[in-house]
Amino acid sequence: MPELGELPRSLFTSKTVVLLKIHGRFMFNVPDNVRLPNLKILHLHSLIYLDDASPQRLFSGCPALEDLEIIRHGWDYAWTFDVSVPSLKRFTLKISRNKMKRFAECECKIMVNAPNIEYLEISDFGSDRILIGGLPCLVEAHVSIFMLFGYWKKREKEYGNDAYGLLRSLSNVKRLSLTASTLKSLRYADHAHLPTFCNLVHLELGLDKENGLLPLPYLLESSPKLEVLVFREGITLPGGLTYNCRVRDYKYHWIPPQEIPNCLICCLKAIVVHQFCGVEEEMNLLKYLLKNAMVSEKMIIFCHRGYSVNFGEELSNYAKCTSNCKFILHIPKCQGKRKRKLRIVPGS
Repeated sequence: MPELGELPRSLFTSKTVVLLKIHGRFMFNVPDNVRLPNLKILHLHSLIYLDDASPQRLFSGCPALEDLEIIRHGWDYAWTFDVSVPSLKRFTLKISRNKMKRFAECECKIMVNAPNIEYLEISDFGSDRILIGGLPCLVEAHVSIFMLFGYWKKREKEYGNDAYGLLRSLSNVKRLSLTASTLKSLRYADHAHLPTFCNLVHLELGLDKENGLLPLPYLLESSPKLEVLVFREGITLPGGLTYNCRVRDYKYHWIPPQEIPNCLICCLKAIVVHQFCGVEEEMNLLKYLLKNAMVSEKMIIFCHRGYSVNFGEELSNYAKCTSNCKFILHIPKCQGKRKRKLRIVPGS
């Protein structure tokens, strides 16, 4: 094991430091008398936290802190990581899965109390609990969370409830990205109640293999002002470039909601799909969106390498018949040819 470095005590009492980035395997033992009155940007990467109190002592001595980035790897001794920073406007947290965690009964917990955050990015695959207070000023959020509990199955329900609680904390956001693993976390919960995203105009989604499109109607119904819908990870989970589009590797069907969500009728202007293969469930969803998105202006599709050669004409003809939506198809480079872009304008 490489030797751990120690940080100089004088580092924590500078009146002139505005930006501080600490990267590497340093023992993070913060003194009691932290005074960093002008520090605005703080990045902490791969440090070894010796106890729960050290991060709290640091943050309490940074009254002007606006931008905080934390990346945690491996094993240390901070089981409850409390980020209570009223001045914080931008927060990035990345925690990788801890292989040793499954053998420990101690609970890893993230707590965030920073009501002035405007930008939030969370990629957390190592915490048992994720507790975030209200974020009334939030503009943009990217969330990727999941936890494999192994022996500690009794914690799954609590984790799922926390995942719903996290979404409720994001209810004022304008731009939101949720990965497939995040939506998968919701299935652990014993109650399913999405908040109303009253300001949300841009939504990016990943779909997990078990639930797939099932959460989509609820998300659309909960986003009355949605203007842009993006399937960043595809609809039928093609994964890598070697995926065979002819093999059905998903377990779900598109089931339209009984009532058309209000955002489709009044607001949705753009639909973007990546890794599109042209299989039946994808076609059913896009036809539904083309038919019911009354004010849509464009649909952009980025094809997977193994896409069906027949779907492009079928969808473009459907677009012409059902809406005023511009249909733009990006075909990937194949057999030495350059990527092609096909643009179809209804009525042409």
